[in-house]
Amino acid sequence: MDIENITEIILPRIKKYINDKKYNIKITIGKYSGSTFDKKLFQEVNYNNIKSLLESCNEWSDITDIETTKVKDKPVKIFHSIVIKFQNSPYDAIIEVDSSDKNEIIVSDSYQEFKNIYDRKHHLYEISKIKDNFEINHSFSLLLKNDIKSVSGKYLIHSSLLKIQDIINSCEKIDKLKGNVI
Repeated sequence: MDIENITEIILPRIKKYINDKKYNIKITIGKYSGSTFDKKLFQEVNYNNIKSLLESCNEWSDITDIETTKVKDKPVKIFHSIVIKFQNSPYDAIIEVDSSDKNEIIVSDSYQEFKNIYDRKHHLYEISKIKDNFEINHSFSLLLKNDIKSVSGKYLIHSSLLKIQDIINSCEKIDKLKGNVI
């Protein structure tokens, strides 16, 4: 299934959450294993490729760097999760709709997260490096600005999936993403 068909399947499932500030809609790349979704980039080279791609753009309306230690924010509630299992990509994607209210949870004394957030038009591009004890992980999420009434939900979902395609292309060249909605 191509991105246009994936958009048509996803839109009815999350349409009621679009343009409502009570909800966050986020697309994270990682790997789906049949029962769990691992939200990691797995290789530092892919983190560096994505970061280079983001830094090459000179049209950001804002760039924010955040460092947190010991704690991370967790949504109060997750309302909807949709997995997209890509057939021609090293990555899959998960779309999560959660509450804009967050709880701060203690992870560990050694936990550190370095997050770079790039703001442009209808999206926030969020790339993170997470250190905990002897482990270093990397992640990428695309957050949809959920208070934009000037674009349709279909446009927002479709353009978001195209952006995910571009991000994955910076890690491994693919023609066009094809996949199934789980």
